[in-house]
Amino acid sequence: MKNNLIILIIVLVISISCGNSSSPNTEANSEELNTFSLIVSKTDPMLKSSNAIEITKDYLFRTSDNIIIINSQFMSIKLEIENAYNQIIISDNTLSSIYHPMANYSHYLRLTLEQTGYDPINTVLNASSNTTVNFETGLSEFDNLNSKYGLISTTSSSYQYSHMDEPNSSCLLYFPHNININKLAKSYESLEYIKYASPIALIGNSSSIIASKYNDNYYFIFKIGWGDCPSGCIYNKYYYASYNGTVSFHTESEAKSLIGFSSIITP
Repeated sequence: MKNNLIILIIVLVISISCGNSSSPNTEANSEELNTFSLIVSKTDPMLKSSNAIEITKDYLFRTSDNIIIINSQFMSIKLEIENAYNQIIISDNTLSSIYHPMANYSHYLRLTLEQTGYDPINTVLNASSNTTVNFETGLSEFDNLNSKYGLISTTSSSYQYSHMDEPNSSCLLYFPHNININKLAKSYESLEYIKYASPIALIGNSSSIIASKYNDNYYFIFKIGWGDCPSGCIYNKYYYASYNGTVSFHTESEAKSLIGFSSIITP
């Protein structure tokens, strides 16, 4: 009887242990599927942290083929970029005053709609203004894109492109921060009833920090712009740095000869 009791206790302990061990795996899988919600606070007291977030967004939106950036992918790259960035500004603290602008990538997508035969889009989108949307136009491909990529709101737009002949044929779609809006634009533009799909670009220019990666090493271009920057900055000064466990600074001619800079350096 005593031996049976001991065996029963051992079985119960093993069962409880196995049950507990499955929970973290479930959470990990769930986390992998969840998309990230960027913690981008304009009141962030640590400028270098904000820089790391914005530099990572810029890097992933330029280099990733994914329309949705998942949390694990973002955080992994952010840790690498933040470490390299921190080491560089420790080596030259003057670079810490250069920042990458917040929200460098707009999360608004402007659609120019075909007028003939597709009234559901025009009617619904132009009737919806700055509100959370939960609707269907009856155009399955369009509705599926809205649902799949988490459309937040839609706004009718009175702004007319120079190439537009029709009045009231454009609208704005607003998406979450984890959506690569440049890649998403191509999906909408592939629909026959969408004439044009284009991200809303920021006007002007400013200082910036651009990163690239090659052979597990990171390459950074720090740019300071001044002189009528709302029109694009008349003057620009560039600093080139790389990190492969140690920090190296490069002249412009050296940077142009290094393949790690090739995707981000101005020709």
